[in-house]
Amino acid sequence: ISRRLGKKHGAMVITGLAFAMAPMPFILRILGWFPENGTDLLFWTLVVFNAVEVTLIIVSASLIAAMIADVVEDSEIRTGRRSEGIFFAANSFAQKAVNGLGVVVAGQILAYIQFPTQAKPGEIPAETLLDLAYLYVPVLLIFYFFALATLSLYQINRADHSDNLRRLAEPKAD
Repeated sequence: ISRRLGKKHGAMVITGLAFAMAPMPFILRILGWFPENGTDLLFWTLVVFNAVEVTLIIVSASLIAAMIADVVEDSEIRTGRRSEGIFFAANSFAQKAVNGLGVVVAGQILAYIQFPTQAKPGEIPAETLLDLAYLYVPVLLIFYFFALATLSLYQINRADHSDNLRRLAEPKAD
């Protein structure tokens, strides 16, 4: 993907595909185009949707890690210091912060729609499930929008990266 599209555009395309895939079961259910609850077809359809989405997220994360490595080298050229620990720690912190925010937002959505506690499958009113979908989908899309916006800020292209590698390989004068 990165050879064909470049890391930035590859990550944006893959993240965009995950962006489209993530809410699709909810959207298809709202439109009445999804298998009925309690059927084997629903189970296997959800397995496929989740497998595709997780695969896209893993590919995106791999491209983003490669982009961070490029930023490390670019920073070394600019500062003379190699600081991969700082960059990867910042990425890890950002992931944890976003995950925590996701948990808080999910909890707020459940509280807002008054999702029943201790409910068993099949006992939750259809209106409550629709309310959940109507709130979950836009919130999820907002998170993905910010991810794509952040990726769009990446400035290192293949030529810049190659130049950085060449410059780092040159012997340093003491």
